Amino acid sequence: STQSTGVELINMADSELRNLLFSINNNSGFTPQELHKALTGKRKDLFRACLQRHGIEWRDMLLQVVGRSELRLDDILAMQPEGGAGDTSLALGPEPWSCVQCTFTNLAEADRCEMCQLQRSQKRQCVAFLDSDTNPSLAAQPPLMVVETPSQQLFSSAGALFGVHPDYVCDQRQSITQLASIQQRRSSACGYHAVFNCSVTYQVLGLMNADPSAAVWNLQLLREAPAFEERFHSLRSTLEARFQLDSQSNPVMERTHVPYLIRNEPVLQMCGGTESFECIPDLVGGVWQPEELERCQKAFDRFLMGDKFLVGFIVGALDHWISCVLHRQPNDAGIELVVLDSTNFPLLSTTGPTGEAAIREQFHRAKQAELEELTESAGSHLSRDETEYIYLNGMMEPGVAPEHWEIKPLEVRVASKLRRLGAVQDAVQLIWECGTGQKSVQTWLWERKLASLFQEFNRTVYREGRLVVPREYRNDGQACGLLHWVKERGLSFSSDVVNVLAAVGCESIPAEHKSQLKEWAVEVCAALLADLTSGGGFERSASLVSEDGRPWVHVFLRSLDLMLDLIEPGSGSLGEGLVAHDEAMFAPGQERKVLECRERAIQDVDRWKHLLTKQQVCGSRPWRPAQ
Repeated sequence: STQSTGVELINMADSELRNLLFSINNNSGFTPQELHKALTGKRKDLFRACLQRHGIEWRDMLLQVVGRSELRLDDILAMQPEGGAGDTSLALGPEPWSCVQCTFTNLAEADRCEMCQLQRSQKRQCVAFLDSDTNPSLAAQPPLMVVETPSQQLFSSAGALFGVHPDYVCDQRQSITQLASIQQRRSSACGYHAVFNCSVTYQVLGLMNADPSAAVWNLQLLREAPAFEERFHSLRSTLEARFQLDSQSNPVMERTHVPYLIRNEPVLQMCGGTESFECIPDLVGGVWQPEELERCQKAFDRFLMGDKFLVGFIVGALDHWISCVLHRQPNDAGIELVVLDSTNFPLLSTTGPTGEAAIREQFHRAKQAELEELTESAGSHLSRDETEYIYLNGMMEPGVAPEHWEIKPLEVRVASKLRRLGAVQDAVQLIWECGTGQKSVQTWLWERKLASLFQEFNRTVYREGRLVVPREYRNDGQACGLLHWVKERGLSFSSDVVNVLAAVGCESIPAEHKSQLKEWAVEVCAALLADLTSGGGFERSASLVSEDGRPWVHVFLRSLDLMLDLIEPGSGSLGEGLVAHDEAMFAPGQERKVLECRERAIQDVDRWKHLLTKQQVCGSRPWRPAQ
């Protein structure tokens, strides 16, 4: 019979094969069920390779062990030859399979991820899944043709490949890959997952060429809950020697924890400690010190100079942690970046407009579970309509902004996820561009901050193409105006622009950027001066002044002068005269001083305009609306 044939093949083999089967199943019998487990289980790669060495075709054995009518999904996956189309009579569903990451229309949800790995390992086209009711924008995604690196082939064979960056799928020398990992269950445990994922992936890539079977075994750990739980308690034990920790149900990884773990945790130490791993804080949205930028750059320098062929990064992004591992492939095959996120959200194919659509689709899929959780927490006395209302609008807390409510409105949750996605994608871009030597950490951060400054200014200050100073409201109810921008975004101008400029050094800033900043500053101050001379001083409504009654615009103008002094030392202030003019207007009996301050402010603006004309400043003006 076909079943006995598989057993006979084993009995004919030497002791190595029988011993391997015994180690896999912990049983001396060679039943069809045990053969099936060995051929499709977690250690299938070792068993299949051993069969191949003995001249036994494992696909034939699988067909003999299990009849075609009884084939399960893992059997069908096993039947597909590497790089080929496989037995078309075993194919499931219409071709090409439609997917977005691991979402398939024709398979049960539990099976989708494995089918996606099969599709990617076969280098088939990945066509965006279209659900016209929930995710129509995804239909516009271009097909992806995956060209695999050796590492990606290993990831595919182990069923761990999650996504490939669409910008880099056609060049084996440039590769950004996302791996699947065990799903985060504790709400605040992303930092522990990031450390676990980073060290395991580091070990996998380090073993890939020296010991492929050990690499595959380590790769399986990424999705094994017991392996993570053991490491989770080990990490907490290391931290408890130094820090007072939160409860295990809310295990927040603080910013100071990660560098301590890199220096002291046994597994990270075994892999090289500070020579192999680096903590990168949230550079875009967080607070950092210049020495942190220098330390991060040194890690990239060691990698680029060839001192290390692997570097692991544990990266902060707003309220989240992710893992990234840079790998220089052997035989001058190029650099690759492997990314892991404990939420298993598709980071690499959801850039731009598709990000919001993917996030809304994720909320749509989880809606029923969230409604049930709301019902359980709020009590069964709520009707279905009341639960739906809370799901959409949140649970209002008087005097508290919606983003701080315990149960937040859906739109607030979507916006929060979108900000986190942007921060994570920023982190991936930072590591890729700095890890491949395109930019230094300081240069990358500067360009990102400058672009953000002009984008926010463009979006907030103009109304129908006209720069407005006082706070006004557009037809859609959104506030706009220069004073409003200062209150909302301008207060971070010192940390986002001035401090970065000082850390990077003006000598490293392109001349075009310096010219743009000078012209932008003069344009802003000229608009503020025109508003002062035509009115009665800057608006002093409660939301536009600090606790001591000073307008926030005064703080911004002094920071503006600091920036100009860095760019053009000794050229004199521009904002201080405006501040003095505004303060004089609100001081009783200071009419003469008002005139003196106004004259000074006018002279300052005119002097800077003349300086720009003399320097023949020209070029793009990204802070203005497109004509």
